Amino acid sequence: MKRFISYMLIVMLITTYLPEISWAHLEDAKNYMAWNEDLLNKANKDTEIYYEWPDYYTDKNKSNEQLHMYFKQAGQESTEKSYIFAYGEPTHGRYSDVLELHQYLGKSFNGKLEVPNPPYGWEDDWNGRMLHEWGQVKEPWKVTNTRTGGKLCQKGEFDNEELKSPKSEFSSLEECIQAGMDEVYAGKTYGELNAKRGEGITKNDRKVYIKGMKPEGGAWLPYVHVVVLPTSQTWGQGLMYLKDGTYVTIPIAPFNLTTPDFKPEIFSPFASTGAYTADEVSVNVTVKSTFKNDQETTYKWMVVSEDGKRTYHDKADTECSYSGYGEGASKGSTTIPGKKSTFKAIFNLKLKMPDESIKVIFTINPGNKPEDVQDNNTVVLSIVGHHYEIQEANYVLDYDELSKQLEHKLAGGSISGSMDPPGRSNGYWSDEYNMQGSLPVDIKDNMSGGRTALSGAGVKSGTNEPVDEPSNSVTRSPIIKGVIERSDFNDDPENGVYHAAGEVVNKMIIYYNKLRGNNLTRQYRYHYEHTKPSGKDSKGNTIYTPCSGCSDVYSTDTAYGRFGPGEDLITIKALIYNGMSNMPHVVARDFLKEIENNDTDELSKTILWESQKFPMLVQRWMKHITLTEAGANEEKWVPVEGQYERIFTHQNKAIITWNVDKSIASCYKQDRTNAKNRRKDKASYKYVPFATDRELQSYDYPFKSGYYFNPTGTYSITIHTEIYKDDKGETEEHKALVNRAIESFRYGSTMQYVEKKTPTKLLLQIEDASKDDISVLSPEKLLEAKKAYKYVKDFEIPSWPNESGYTHQYFKEILEGYDESDTIESKEEYKYREYIREGKIFRVVEETTVTFIVNEDNTPVYTYGGMKNGTYHNTVWVEDTNISDITKVKGMVLKGVNGDTPLDHIPITVQGSMYDDLNN
Repeated sequence: MKRFISYMLIVMLITTYLPEISWAHLEDAKNYMAWNEDLLNKANKDTEIYYEWPDYYTDKNKSNEQLHMYFKQAGQESTEKSYIFAYGEPTHGRYSDVLELHQYLGKSFNGKLEVPNPPYGWEDDWNGRMLHEWGQVKEPWKVTNTRTGGKLCQKGEFDNEELKSPKSEFSSLEECIQAGMDEVYAGKTYGELNAKRGEGITKNDRKVYIKGMKPEGGAWLPYVHVVVLPTSQTWGQGLMYLKDGTYVTIPIAPFNLTTPDFKPEIFSPFASTGAYTADEVSVNVTVKSTFKNDQETTYKWMVVSEDGKRTYHDKADTECSYSGYGEGASKGSTTIPGKKSTFKAIFNLKLKMPDESIKVIFTINPGNKPEDVQDNNTVVLSIVGHHYEIQEANYVLDYDELSKQLEHKLAGGSISGSMDPPGRSNGYWSDEYNMQGSLPVDIKDNMSGGRTALSGAGVKSGTNEPVDEPSNSVTRSPIIKGVIERSDFNDDPENGVYHAAGEVVNKMIIYYNKLRGNNLTRQYRYHYEHTKPSGKDSKGNTIYTPCSGCSDVYSTDTAYGRFGPGEDLITIKALIYNGMSNMPHVVARDFLKEIENNDTDELSKTILWESQKFPMLVQRWMKHITLTEAGANEEKWVPVEGQYERIFTHQNKAIITWNVDKSIASCYKQDRTNAKNRRKDKASYKYVPFATDRELQSYDYPFKSGYYFNPTGTYSITIHTEIYKDDKGETEEHKALVNRAIESFRYGSTMQYVEKKTPTKLLLQIEDASKDDISVLSPEKLLEAKKAYKYVKDFEIPSWPNESGYTHQYFKEILEGYDESDTIESKEEYKYREYIREGKIFRVVEETTVTFIVNEDNTPVYTYGGMKNGTYHNTVWVEDTNISDITKVKGMVLKGVNGDTPLDHIPITVQGSMYDDLNN
């Protein structure tokens, strides 16, 4: 879609601000083009089809003048699609010294009419009426010239005739004229069109035409004398007259400019102001359509650097976003509404301005589907880039830091400012006046959900002093000072607030010269016009001449300057680790829960179980970091309570050892010997009067029922325990084990004894050993258990609240941050190590020996006289004992000494009774 951009260089159009071209010689015309046979043939084909006039253009006209071809505008490339034809050289008519141009390009095809030179413009004054009201002379070939008496013009072959173009929605010459008028004259002022460029002419600022207007009657063609016929690529021209013969050039557009068309218009508020680095820039393109119906087509955005070497339209760092009719992509398909639609096809682009000037290029219908013969489908908008310094800085609050004082050098430590030159051409600087001002610094914190990144942030004193110095340039190096507080990151272990492990990021922006305004001023001097005496005239009068410059007469004015704008984006990351809730498995803490040698024939057994659980408060060490005047770090370490308690347990142990101090056999030995010797006196039988019958001596222990058989024997058990607890003193576990041991002891006989005149078996045991007395008696008073308790010693398991002391391995196995607990990575990666904050653990060693004395007073116990003959047994044994309530090990049973080999035993043979002896 070619535009009618400067139509003054097209056909007979009067346009504005075109290059001044000397037409004294043809070759000097910058819009002169070499002979193009194809263009000539195409133009003649058009005239044959549309006007039924073959060979309209020939090499020479009827006056034998050579045909020349011109681009519609000076400097166009050979791809230009609209042209102007004229015969002869451009040396006819008046000559403008201002424009250095002749009035005409040459002659028409018939050699009778002059072809006006578009840049020449209007020669005569303007009557002030807009062009659609200017002449109002219909069919000027019929109207008499009031100055000459002849006709205003000769009627042309196509004056007031219609043209039917099968390719055009503009179906006539009328529409071609309208298109030409709208493009060339709409909005132009008389001053722009006057050949003398407005010298001494009034009405310069008045517009000559409003787009879309028509003469009285609603058509141009009756008023226009057609001088040159348009073709699909060449402009035509006509003349419109006043009755005195004054005329104005009327442009007639080529067919290709009146076909259906897309017309993009690009706009951005930044086109005039430019944009700073990282500014959000918006660009809008409105695509108008002259197609009757909606058209499916394609579009394409491009954003490139000023030199075209770098592209930005698809780069992530410019954050280009596309909306409107081209939503979501830099190129694609869309539907443009037809010309009668109330909808506007608006394409929107937003991007983050790169650090350089850019061109925004938009093309509608790059594939020319639907067919769009004009070439103005691409619009370009330049945006000047102003440097806006953006720097990023990252700081870290480490895992073991509670707070850290920070000093940040804004913009890397140097921000420059400078003065603009004096605003007056004769201004100059004077040391009398200092540059003054200041660098504004604005801190925007609370960018991360309201969290503060740098507590108490501000400009450090002495680093951004006001400007007051005799210079035109200045540098400031502000330092931002503040404290990174862990509590600002939702992690405050000092006060019992623990954030999940990971990192929390807070951000802040520090702007300098955020408003990008003038913040520096300096007075300057300038010399103002005045006269000074330069001598005397012949009459003695003083002669005054203008002073061309002196240092004595001056005034002052203010110049302005500024610091370069920018921002620092500060990201502060707090690394967070507050310990693990569940400690890993440690093999060394696989405590045994069993009884060694737990067999009924074993006298010594070892009980192993895990101690009670003791919660231990722990702490870690964290630091506050401050800066000295010299900029060095000072650290203050403080203990911080850990998030999780650690549980201490260890291996409890008890060794149970049974012993026979005085066996039954040893007690009865003397009595048995006396019976073998057939002693008859009672005094010889302290415990048992064994049978003296010779025939019974082959038995181990022969006995006749009815006599006393006193139970006897002494036994002992030693209970040695090592128990872990959180204080010193006797342990409940030891006491309970002692009591269970006492209650598990048994002394029994299968013989029948006389108990309240009733025959019964003898069974001695202590049913309740919980009494604190040193001795415990059985209900029969025949069994006594004497306890000898010894508190052997206790050992405190050492720990220290920091690294300066010794912490025992047992604690290291439950604390985080040690090899012993398989958590050394917490120390190495997260700078996290725990120490015991509160609580002590002791290993308490106790030992109790219980002595069981059977019938210490040797109380006579008589057997039942009617007891049957046979073998009987006196046995000492230990019952099985469930100790799971003590060890907290489900189903743990301490087996007694009650197997094939009990603790003590003798067999007794009963033969006869005491009555046999009485009868003998």
